[in-house]
Amino acid sequence: MTNQDKAKVVATAVERVWDQIGMEIVTDNGSIKAAEVVELALDADRLHTFDCLEGHKAYKELIAEVGYDDTFQLIVKVMPYTQYECGSEY
Repeated sequence: MTNQDKAKVVATAVERVWDQIGMEIVTDNGSIKAAEVVELALDADRLHTFDCLEGHKAYKELIAEVGYDDTFQLIVKVMPYTQYECGSEY
C-alpha cells in the first residue's frame, strides 16, 4: 500500500471520528478547516478510541515512514472537504 493509499485510509477514519465528535465542537462561524478536523481526530488517540483500527494502523505506519509533519500534510491533502460543519449547525 502506498503512502497516499494509507493517507486515504486515515482520512476515512478521521471522517468517522468527526461524525462522532463534530456536534461537540463549537466555533464562531459554525465550521472548521480540514486541517483542524484532522488534528482533533488524531489528538488523544481518537482513531483508536472510536474503533477506527485500520486507520489507526495506517496512521502509525505513516508516522514511522515519513514522520508526523509529512503524515499530517498527506492526510489533509486527501480529505474530501476543505471545511467541516460543527456545533449546533452540524
